[in-house]
Amino acid sequence: MKYSRHEDYHPEMITLSERALLSIWPSLADYHRDLVLVGGLVTHYICVSQADILPAVTMDVDLGITLAASPLRYEAISARLAELGFKREDRRFVKRIGGIPIPLDFLMEAVDEPNAGAQDQLAAAVFPGIERALLINRECAISGPDFSGTEQRCNIRVCEAGAYLVLKLNAFASRQLPKDAFDIHRAVLHYDRGPRAAAALFAAEQGVNSGYPQAREALAKYFSELGQEGPQHGAEFFLGKNPIGEAAQAERQRRLEEFVTLGRTLLEE
Repeated sequence: MKYSRHEDYHPEMITLSERALLSIWPSLADYHRDLVLVGGLVTHYICVSQADILPAVTMDVDLGITLAASPLRYEAISARLAELGFKREDRRFVKRIGGIPIPLDFLMEAVDEPNAGAQDQLAAAVFPGIERALLINRECAISGPDFSGTEQRCNIRVCEAGAYLVLKLNAFASRQLPKDAFDIHRAVLHYDRGPRAAAALFAAEQGVNSGYPQAREALAKYFSELGQEGPQHGAEFFLGKNPIGEAAQAERQRRLEEFVTLGRTLLEE
């Protein structure tokens, strides 16, 4: 489930997601080269954090996984997740903490017949661009308590901005959720190396990322004009559908223009 407004995400949600990550990553130490963090947690680590910037929000953990891993590895990964209390629920793994579900999703590149069993073993979703995320990432030192309360310090592979934007733009194109628009906004405008660097990394995906052509189409279709779904849904995530008052309307207009600016910046790079 994804909420339509930032304020609907309680700060505890991302804390629980990070605790899940810090529980999962050490338990899968043998498979780190096959895994990379993707999804909403990414901007928690590759973007700036300031009091006047809305923080990253998420309710789950998303991991890209390589097709090169053997079926036995997928089986071992599933067994280790079970030991941590994650249970298969439909097409994902879920652990419940105090009644709050913490989902874990695996994503992989398009699956051919020999890998179909592995996809089923991990309930993995197929997402173009995952292989690039596995190649283009940074190692982040992340510390904090795991589910047991043990303090962990892990060096975790985190998807870089260019590959991340390809994944998020295609996610927005498929479901047009306000949360995806927000993640795109944050990954460009608050990227810790600057918006131009994010745009350059996105441009570098051309010709090498299987999801890039669709992502670029999504930019033109959803993020290049004020009335398109990207700016509209993105502004909704910040302010709600119908903000009341002159100041709120002015803020909404500013957000709409921000989304168009980032869309055109990515298209023009």
